[in-house]
Amino acid sequence: MENWLRAEPDVTAKALMQRLREQLPDVYPTGAQLRTLQRRVQLWRAEQVRRLIFEARILEPARQPNSQLIMMMQRRLSARYGPSNIFC
Repeated sequence: MENWLRAEPDVTAKALMQRLREQLPDVYPTGAQLRTLQRRVQLWRAEQVRRLIFEARILEPARQPNSQLIMMMQRRLSARYGPSNIFC
């Protein structure tokens, strides 16, 4: 699953569930776990954003790419998930 997300970060959880149903029909016959998968994908993406922000903060300030984008993502993550010590 994580390999699929890394290869296609914009893929929807619904598309991922369809792949699971095709590859493992006995395990996922109805796709009833879609909402759980949607939450897991959302958490995975949030963690990837945090990782990118943290890595960007390690770079020298003059070399930080898209610093305005990073600050915007920091504000959004803080508003959604609460303050994090990663941004300090």
